[in-house]
Amino acid sequence: MYKRQLSVEIYKISDKQFNNYVEACKAKGFTVDSESDYSSSYDAYNAAGYKLSLGYYGSRDQMEIELEKPIEMSAITWPTSKAGKQLPAPKSTTGKFSYENDDGFSVYIGNTSKDDYNSYVKACSDKGFTVNYNKDDNFYDADNNAGWHVSIKYEGNNIMTVSYTHLRAPRLRRIS
Repeated sequence: MYKRQLSVEIYKISDKQFNNYVEACKAKGFTVDSESDYSSSYDAYNAAGYKLSLGYYGSRDQMEIELEKPIEMSAITWPTSKAGKQLPAPKSTTGKFSYENDDGFSVYIGNTSKDDYNSYVKACSDKGFTVNYNKDDNFYDADNNAGWHVSIKYEGNNIMTVSYTHLRAPRLRRIS
């Protein structure tokens, strides 16, 4: 069976031991697009594209370590389906589809800088994806008036994800 991720839980860890482990990981090169939440989490990539996620739970003296293998990407063609025609194609043509059908798709797009991500979010917004939007530095989520929903996330390490689907209208119930 193919595995992309290693997960380990370690118990009886102190705050100091967690912080020392974070520093050791940084020394091993896990510094690309790093994010830290005080002394309870650390996320970063290394130059080879491996993603490290560390979590510390002081109340349980527990540390969680997750290491993800880089996503294997290749040249892709932007979908020409009903769904694909409604979104602009991103700048990069390197990626990997998680799934694709006429009503939606989800794709990792590589070779995408943070500026390219921001430009893509703006292009989607300019195409009308502004209804019920939610946005932060690395995430954009919005609908358009035709009932389509897009989620765009900057994952880090020059990778963004684009997930796109049609919002199905709720079924009406007959009242007798």
